[in-house]
Amino acid sequence: MPTHASPLPPPEQQRYARHVLLPEVGVEGQQKLKAARVLIVGLGGLGSPIALYLAAAGVGTLGLVDADAVDLSNMHRQILYGTDDIGHAKVEAAQQRLQATNPHVTSVAHRETFSTANAKGLIDTYDIIVDGTDNFAAHYLMNDACVLYNKPLVYGSVSRFTGQVGVVVPRRSACYRCLYPAPPPPDFIPSCAEAGVLGVIPGLVGMIQATEVVKLILNIGTPLTNRVMLIDGLNAGFKEIAVIQDPTCPSCGTKPMTNLTATNAACAAPIQEITAEELRREMASAAPPFLLDVRNQDEFDERRIDASHLIPLPVLADRFTELDPSRDIVVHCRSGMRSARAIQFLQSKGFTRLRNLAGGLRVIK
Repeated sequence: MPTHASPLPPPEQQRYARHVLLPEVGVEGQQKLKAARVLIVGLGGLGSPIALYLAAAGVGTLGLVDADAVDLSNMHRQILYGTDDIGHAKVEAAQQRLQATNPHVTSVAHRETFSTANAKGLIDTYDIIVDGTDNFAAHYLMNDACVLYNKPLVYGSVSRFTGQVGVVVPRRSACYRCLYPAPPPPDFIPSCAEAGVLGVIPGLVGMIQATEVVKLILNIGTPLTNRVMLIDGLNAGFKEIAVIQDPTCPSCGTKPMTNLTATNAACAAPIQEITAEELRREMASAAPPFLLDVRNQDEFDERRIDASHLIPLPVLADRFTELDPSRDIVVHCRSGMRSARAIQFLQSKGFTRLRNLAGGLRVIK
């Protein structure tokens, strides 16, 4: 009886043997995974399990987007990294780990922050985009970019003991803005750096995101479109809520955006940034900017920039009158997220001469 050789090379036949046994996958499905190109934006608590499981599954090309370096505070949840990776660029450390996990997978490093300027260039060559970021500005921008450029998006988020996961398939489903039409006020929801997060929760959410990616590649099962999965890790609860496509949605409604910059402006007022090198030059000039540190007191006591002034973000609403709106103000925190929220609050109070230290104190040597 004639036989047909598997199109997978022998080492891959053995590696993916349990996949191939599944009727929903088989050799053909494994080849689809091998041919797929997936972009993961954010290599933190969510991006770590997403990248590891997609690499193990044999997704052929993984794009890795993150501008940060590995920090000791990442260790309890960001399982892509080891202690020896502290101080190294996340994208480079991730590439090494993924190569060790599966040498048949190609990873492409993009050491940059996802922005309106680079969004199209980043997502153009990928089939599916995965949101592993941890701030609202990024969630809205990635949603808008994926809808505008017709790329499926798998999004997720975590806070303390909870998480959520959803899928956006442009032209076929509701989007993130249909679920959350506008971002919350800057001081409404604390970040993980302020509120904390149980380390295993991002792993749980990230694994579900990875599952949704594989389903989309293989076109199997029912994706998490037009609904969002809510996860309560503390009480072991899972539930779903329906998401109805909003005809007035500025992203996917009857009059959708045609320009990503305009769409991004609808999300929040633009935030100007300053790099660490630019800040060094300006601080040495005859007219240095005012430095506002919005971290907590214990962080300030441990490490600070000379000449910086501390007003922790939780009390900024009570103390913003201490600031001079006529001065150039550079706001900073540990990573740039709390400072961005502080800037949004100050903008609402009429401050205009504000800049955010890109990357926060983590980029200051």
